[in-house]
Amino acid sequence: MGEEPYSKEVALLFSGGLDSTLAATVLKETYDKVHLLSVARGYGQLKVGRTRRRFDELSDLAGEGEYMYSLLRANSLFRRVVVRSLFRDIVKYKGLFVICVGCKLVMHTVGAIYCLSEGIPNIADGASGATEWMSDQAMAALDGYRNLHAALGLSYSNPVVEIRDREEERERLRELGISTGRKVAGRDYGTQPICLYGDSLAFLREALFKVSLPVSDKAIRSYIEEKTPMLIEHVQRHFELLGEDVSVERVLSS
Repeated sequence: MGEEPYSKEVALLFSGGLDSTLAATVLKETYDKVHLLSVARGYGQLKVGRTRRRFDELSDLAGEGEYMYSLLRANSLFRRVVVRSLFRDIVKYKGLFVICVGCKLVMHTVGAIYCLSEGIPNIADGASGATEWMSDQAMAALDGYRNLHAALGLSYSNPVVEIRDREEERERLRELGISTGRKVAGRDYGTQPICLYGDSLAFLREALFKVSLPVSDKAIRSYIEEKTPMLIEHVQRHFELLGEDVSVERVLSS
C-alpha cells in the first residue's frame, strides 16, 4: 500500500488504441507519472501483449520512468459480472453492446483496486467524443464510472473526451512520432488487444450495415446501477482478504 496519496500521479485504463494512447500523452502534461493499466479478462480477448509494446513505444519517446505499466487480471470478476448473465442482460437491457459497458465496469473496478493499493487518488480512461456512439463510452456510462470511483474516494477524468474527430487523434499521434495502426472501415487495428465480441459487432456496424446498434441511456444507467453494488463488494472483499481496513480513507492514507 502507498504511504500517502500521490496527487501528481494518475492511473489510466490503457488499451494501446488511439484514444488511450493519446490520453496518456495528454495526462503526461499534467502529472509527474502516468500508470498505464491494461486489463486481461479472457473470454475472447486476444493479443493482450500489444499493450506492453505500446507502453515501450511511449517510454522510448518520453524517457524511462515517465510511464509505468501493469497488466491486471480480471477473469473471475468478468465472469461473475458479465459472462454469467450475458444473455439475460442482452435481453433485459435491449442491446448487444451493453456487454461492453460491463467489460468497462470490470476494468474500472480492478483499476480502482490498483489505485487504492498504491495510494493514487486519480484515475482516467480514453473515452473520446469521436467514439461516443459506443455504449461503453456514452455519457451515461461515463457518469456511471464516475459514480463508482466517487464511492471509492477516487477522482475520475476523461482527458480526450472533447475530441470528436478520429483523424485529429491520428494526426496528433503522428506528430509525436507514435504509430496509429491500420485503419479499416473507420476503425484502427493492430495496436490494442482484440475483442472477438466487441470488434466483430463494431465491424458489422461500421463496414457492412452502416446502422447504429444503440443501448439507450436509460438502459445503460439501469445496467450500471445493477452491477455497481457487486463491484464495490468486490473491492471491499479484496482488501478484507488482505487483512486491511476497507475504509477508503484508511486505504488511501495507511
